[in-house]
Amino acid sequence: MERTLLTNADRAARQGFERGVAQGRRQGIEQGRRELLLALLGRRFGPLPEATLRRLQELRSPEEIEGLAERVLDARSLEDLGL
Repeated sequence: MERTLLTNADRAARQGFERGVAQGRRQGIEQGRRELLLALLGRRFGPLPEATLRRLQELRSPEEIEGLAERVLDARSLEDLGL
C-alpha cells in the first residue's frame, strides 16, 4: 500500500511539474510575441507613447498580439491599429 501511495504521489508531482512547464512555455511564447510586436511598432512608428505601451501590456490573447503584428506593415499610424 505504501508503495502505491508513493507512486501516486510521484505521478501527481510529475503531472504538476509538466503542467507548470507547459504554462511557462506558453507565457514565454506570449512574451516573445509581445516583444517582437513592440520592436516592430517602434521600428515603424518611432518611440511609442506610454498609453500605447500600457495598452500592449493589457493584451492577453495571442490572437490579438498576432493580429496587430500582421497589420503593422500596412498601418499608417498607431491609430490605424487601434492603439
